Amino acid sequence: MLSKFAVGRPTTIVMMTLVLLLLGIISFLNIPVDLFPEIEVPVLIVLSDYEGVSPSEIEKLVTRPLEGATAAVEGLVDLQSISSEGRSLVVAQFDYGTDMDQASLKVRERVDMVEGFLPEDASAPTILRFDPSDLPILDIALTAPALSSLELQSFVEEELKPKLEQVDGVANVDIIGGVEDQVEIRFSREQLVGYGLDIAQIQQILAAENFNLPAGQVSRGNRSLSVRAIGEFQSIEEVRDLLLPLPRGGQVRLGELAQVERIAKEGTTKTLINGQVAVELSINKQSGTNTVAVSDRMEAELATLLEAYPEIEMIRILDQAEVIRLAIKAVIQDALIGAFLAVLILYIFLGNYRTTLIIAITIPVSIISTFILLFYTGITINLMTLGGLALGLGMLVDNSIVVLENIFRFRQEGYDFKEAAVRGAKEVSLSVMASTLTTIAVFLPISFVGGLTSIIFRELALTVTFSLLTSLLLALTLIPMLSSLLLTDRQMELAFTDEDQRHRLIGRIRHQFESLRLLYSRTLKRALRNRKKMVAGAVIFMVVAVFLAFFLGQEFIPEMDEGLVQVDVRLPDGAQSHETEMVLAKIVQRIQPIAEVQSLFTRVGSSGNQGMVSAAGNRGQVSVILSSLQDREIEIQVIEAEIREAVKNIPGAEVSVMVPSSTNLSTAAAPLEVKILGDDLDALQKVSDDVVRELSKLASLTEVKSDLAEGIPEVWVVPDRLIASQYGLTTAQIAQSVNQQLSGIAATRLKLGGKEVEVRLRGDSIYSENMNTLSQTPVVGFGGLSVPLGEVAEIQLKQGPISINRESQSRLISVTAQLAYGDAADAAVVAEKALASLQMPKGVRVEITGENEEIEEAFSDLGWAMLLAVVLVYMVLASEFESLLNPFIILLIVPLSYAGALYGLTLFQQTLSVPSIMGLVIITGIVVNDAIVLIDYVNIRRKQGESREEALLAAGPIRMRPILMTTLTTVLGLAPYMVGTDEASMFMRPMAVVVIFGLITSTLLTLVLSPVIYSLFDDLSIKIGSRMHRGVSSK
Repeated sequence: MLSKFAVGRPTTIVMMTLVLLLLGIISFLNIPVDLFPEIEVPVLIVLSDYEGVSPSEIEKLVTRPLEGATAAVEGLVDLQSISSEGRSLVVAQFDYGTDMDQASLKVRERVDMVEGFLPEDASAPTILRFDPSDLPILDIALTAPALSSLELQSFVEEELKPKLEQVDGVANVDIIGGVEDQVEIRFSREQLVGYGLDIAQIQQILAAENFNLPAGQVSRGNRSLSVRAIGEFQSIEEVRDLLLPLPRGGQVRLGELAQVERIAKEGTTKTLINGQVAVELSINKQSGTNTVAVSDRMEAELATLLEAYPEIEMIRILDQAEVIRLAIKAVIQDALIGAFLAVLILYIFLGNYRTTLIIAITIPVSIISTFILLFYTGITINLMTLGGLALGLGMLVDNSIVVLENIFRFRQEGYDFKEAAVRGAKEVSLSVMASTLTTIAVFLPISFVGGLTSIIFRELALTVTFSLLTSLLLALTLIPMLSSLLLTDRQMELAFTDEDQRHRLIGRIRHQFESLRLLYSRTLKRALRNRKKMVAGAVIFMVVAVFLAFFLGQEFIPEMDEGLVQVDVRLPDGAQSHETEMVLAKIVQRIQPIAEVQSLFTRVGSSGNQGMVSAAGNRGQVSVILSSLQDREIEIQVIEAEIREAVKNIPGAEVSVMVPSSTNLSTAAAPLEVKILGDDLDALQKVSDDVVRELSKLASLTEVKSDLAEGIPEVWVVPDRLIASQYGLTTAQIAQSVNQQLSGIAATRLKLGGKEVEVRLRGDSIYSENMNTLSQTPVVGFGGLSVPLGEVAEIQLKQGPISINRESQSRLISVTAQLAYGDAADAAVVAEKALASLQMPKGVRVEITGENEEIEEAFSDLGWAMLLAVVLVYMVLASEFESLLNPFIILLIVPLSYAGALYGLTLFQQTLSVPSIMGLVIITGIVVNDAIVLIDYVNIRRKQGESREEALLAAGPIRMRPILMTTLTTVLGLAPYMVGTDEASMFMRPMAVVVIFGLITSTLLTLVLSPVIYSLFDDLSIKIGSRMHRGVSSK
């Protein structure tokens, strides 16, 4: 019906095709571009603060009630918490696909029920959701040796940040590191005591003097004017000249009493680029906006703003948009190469440009039309959708080849061009629809398996489905119409016979193909005479493949090489930032000689991945920015190992090396994680020490460490209330005096050069040098009398509080390890053996998790998807052949194609990963198509009166060419991803290898083994039929 309409209304079909192209291009231009599909992380965080309370009290009074409330929420899969000084953090993880709006409401309802039982001073629990779009899309560092630190900071704060935040699509710009200036007023003890003043009094005077206040209205003629009292300081000199009243009468200038100067404020984070002080800018986009478009606008604005400052150097630390650009560009380039190779194969087999063009036109039309459906379903252009288009690239022409070949057959039978086009398309319409359905059917289970795997690959499945359905529509409409108008008998004869006199190369290739066909005919005869040997050979082929599978590594998703290695450093708790900076300088010195290193970005005072940063003076991070992938021959994993070797054995520092990757979707803390759970913290600590000791002995593991914090060294000031009361001092007054001397107090803010600067009062720095000088800190008592701190309080050195982690409402200590070699699955097995001999105290249990747990879950989901795909394909085949036996003959090719895929993974040194297992699911629906073509034609010839052997020997050589054509177009369409070295190929390669080797294996076995299996099943059915017949006759 469709083909008849298409042939009868060619102008309508052309217009409809142009409409598809126009809408497809418009859709493409309006679809957002991202690296991966939008993934909603099913995590909720319940946060409550209770200032000044120890972790153990926080755990008892706040964390446990909140855990109990959250644990009752439906759909919860994991519950963890952290109780630290003054804060409770409960992390609830749900199944992927959970409606997080509903989950958030349910958690809120449960938390509200226990809020009344929390301490009065604890803050109301806040429920937060983790949104991946909140992570920065761009991290840059600015350095300018010609400018002072304050000048660079002022430029960033006053000019750069406000203008960047005005860029369309930018949510916020955070400044990290750099220096913040302040006006510091530093007093000496002797002067304060001599004048009878204290810091608190001076703070009150400064705050009262630095004020502009409204003072009412005054009339002037017919107008009413506002009156304001102007008292704000205009300069540091005015602050120095401030007169302070003395308790005994008289005044003194502030500048005579203290040093007043503008200095750099002490901060927690310091950033450096190649040893130069830098300012880091972290830029976030608004949710739902196009990452690449926002980045492009940001780049343009940065170029404009920095054009007038050539002395400022900008270095990119993280550029998510650039990763997306390179990945998308690589996918498109590989797809274009694959399309060209597929069309070239068509031309070689078909022999003339016009026939090739008619079939090849379905590729761009199908792809461009697919963008319409992507746009209306809200799917972005990302690695998954483009991967789906690339995967279906070679398959898009399969239906067109079958339809055009059948049209030629009808033309040979004497029908005119229009009638041949209509009849030819109509006759094969059911078979091409069945072939398309077997391919599409394997993608349906992906929607049912659930989990992260389903979310990642759903868009790939939908993209392939959309493109194949479009190609099917074009094969039944556009192809018949074009063939009826553009092709002559001679062109069809050249395309679908082996005659060709016009092109030497094609003639030579076809001559070789004819030799190949003769060789295949002889091979097929021998195979049919040695059926048992053929079956035995196939079994051996599969057994060897299964054996090879045990030597394949496992990983969740292959990492992309983004040219960044991250070195995290942690010193003992309580270490100061200048100590951390010295250690980081050593690390930079060791890494710099590595040839592939382009820049080194150092962050003192914080560490961790984007979005999961820990800030403390004992932490630091070195981001090693490598030369681009195109400019180096060494893989990033080799460089990572070289860096790990270079930075090992740093005295007093815990160093970890990792490669952050945008494709790392794992939520595991490390490749290997050992969770130690129980209620007795001392018992947990002892077991964790044993676990660290045993795992550290294993050569396959490195960077073995426990997350148990050892308590931060602290100085406690314990007032002697009896003595303190004699001086009229309370505990609060003593604490306030110490704070004023050591940390200082913010008195007011001063406007300098259009910028507000904090004014801070501070005591003499001599009191913070050591515990002895601390005891001399002056404390002002009743009547202004000053007394040394050591006379009214005892100074003690104590271990400060630690954080308490919990999971599933039990206390938790985690021991993590990185891999020196091997994979997460091997590491889990080795760790289990190493820890088997440990004696566990009562109430303590150990769980070995990590990436292996996620890999097993993903493989299990995909295993069910694969099984369901086989069942669905069987149902489609049974419906097509109206037989329950023929589908088994065809489906026996599937496990053999899996075996071929395992050989391919071994040859290309690829791992068993989510993409490679996904490739196995996909080939389940692809590899049967060749067998369908062959078995269907065998049945047709047998119905026409030929014997089984005659039909098999005739059908194989005749169907050999279309089988090879469809196989080669698909194989060459994916070949660039298998051999490419770009970023996208690293991600796509496992899937491409599986599909290519599985398809090649199935094609060869279809041509040789399928006839053998067909004959064996036919013999079996004859024997069963004859026995049943004899049984009926005897009755």
